Amino acid sequence: MTGVPLAVTIVWAKRTGARDLDVPRREDRLVPMLFSLAGYALAMFVVWALSAPFALFALMAAYTICAIVTTLITLRWKISLHASGFMGPVFALGWTFSPWLYILYVFLPLIAWSRLVLGKHTPAQLVAGAALGLLIVGLCFWLLD
Repeated sequence: MTGVPLAVTIVWAKRTGARDLDVPRREDRLVPMLFSLAGYALAMFVVWALSAPFALFALMAAYTICAIVTTLITLRWKISLHASGFMGPVFALGWTFSPWLYILYVFLPLIAWSRLVLGKHTPAQLVAGAALGLLIVGLCFWLLD
């Protein structure tokens, strides 16, 4: 499922003149994000149709919702997809397997620091991305459980 969005991001980054795969300009992120959203929605449907375990369905539903929300936010403001993409899966791991896995949140400052040092995000964009990922995945697991 990640192959198509990744390929689109690579092509789109080259087309927009980005020096890396981050597609740093907010205005250039829409097309890759829409492909990612379509991939998450398709994966959610497949997981549902195959009656996969709850955690997998909840995670795909959360990713689909998060992709919708971050895409809408990106129309006006650049939110950190890295922070969001880290917080959500860690929550899912802790909820599904063991609360001890929440210890992985100690790595968030490293992700935030790298994004700041690389000049990709502001502190507000990082906090918003982290909060959004945690909120959406947490709500999906809580409401769907």
